[in-house]
Amino acid sequence: MLGHRTYLAARDPAKAAEVRNFRIDLIHEAETLNESFNLQDGFTIADYAAHAFGVRISRKLGSDFA
Repeated sequence: MLGHRTYLAARDPAKAAEVRNFRIDLIHEAETLNESFNLQDGFTIADYAAHAFGVRISRKLGSDFA
């Protein structure tokens, strides 16, 4: 996701099951694991990004705060 900062939308199974936002500039190291997971049915990055920061975009009214 891009904006003023760049974010990674990912899961951290050690902390929570849901997708979370991680600021790329604050990640100092990462480890690749030999694991995988399935996204929740109906999950799309576009829908997630539209609601991830508490701001919704209405096609009729413009921007409003959640």
